[in-house]
Amino acid sequence: KSVSVVYEFTKDERILDALTQAVNQTMREMEAEIKTRVRQKGANEDRTTGNMVWAEFIHFTARPVNGVPDPHLHAHCFAFNSTWDEVEKKWKAAKFRDLKANAPYFEAAFHARFARQLALSGYRVQRTAKGWELAGVPQRVLDEFSRRTEQIERKAAELGITSAKEKDGLGALTREGKAKHLSKPELRELWGQRISAAERDALNAVRDLVPDATRISEMHAMDFTVAHCYERASVVTDKDLLRAALRYGVGDVDLEQVKRQLLRDEFVQETAEGRRWFTTSEVL
Repeated sequence: KSVSVVYEFTKDERILDALTQAVNQTMREMEAEIKTRVRQKGANEDRTTGNMVWAEFIHFTARPVNGVPDPHLHAHCFAFNSTWDEVEKKWKAAKFRDLKANAPYFEAAFHARFARQLALSGYRVQRTAKGWELAGVPQRVLDEFSRRTEQIERKAAELGITSAKEKDGLGALTREGKAKHLSKPELRELWGQRISAAERDALNAVRDLVPDATRISEMHAMDFTVAHCYERASVVTDKDLLRAALRYGVGDVDLEQVKRQLLRDEFVQETAEGRRWFTTSEVL
């Protein structure tokens, strides 16, 4: 939410560039892992094709509440159920099961890319209990422009719903139709009326905050991950390790450098059913 609000009130196009880069890079990472089924001549296996067809849509607002939407910068990517099998020389149905199973990793990878690019652009990223925000945005402003979340939480409380999955369902049930009667300049004027002059100054000063002197290194992030992941499990996948490290160091760590941490001597790995499983010498 802080990213969406700062973008709309400062019009810093580097924020939009960081988003589109993170989306594209993450989609291409998924594309490299896309598969198709192989059933010719008695075969019963999957083949990695490494190509995917998708359409990308960048949206700037959330669903409206009482006819007026709040700022909400986000992307929708629609992947077609098609991939080119170079061996069989034809288009075939893609297999998305493994990508879906690894969705938590790809989500963390996207956020790591997006937050790191913003940090490199001069913003200070602040880790939160559920993810991250840009530091320096007043909490009242975040609350003011989170009316959809408030609407869903209020409905959930009325119905006694507490699980995140059921709350997701409420999002579809409670949303209004998309607002098309207000132009972007009109929306920005309405949004501006909902914050004070001091809050607007705070938003304009977000990029001028002194950077945090303490940075989580990729090594530190993986140290934390190893201690955390093997508390309750003796083997975890590479994607599980990466996800935990990226979430812990979001805004500080570089994704490719975190991946290099999987080359540590302490790791013992085995490939089974198309997935890479890791344990440590100590656990073994």
